[in-house]
Amino acid sequence: MSTFVVRFAGLGPGAFRGRVEHVRSGEKSGFSSAQELLGFFERMNAADRHLPHPADLLEEPVAAGTKPAARRSRRPAREEPGRPR
Repeated sequence: MSTFVVRFAGLGPGAFRGRVEHVRSGEKSGFSSAQELLGFFERMNAADRHLPHPADLLEEPVAAGTKPAARRSRRPAREEPGRPR
């Protein structure tokens, strides 16, 4: 499944134009017809089938329906005045 951001610049009789962005890849395109917009959706959905799923890039596998483990920050904890660590 792909996610898109679509911005319509003009709607009305005979007007159908705007910009579309494929969220996962960041690829953007302008369109001036419904056919161009749908064509972009089709191309990006086809490309998504060849990209690894973001969950596959995690260090630890995540079971379906669960949240990934929180990652620990590598930055040292901030020291608050008057509060020992």
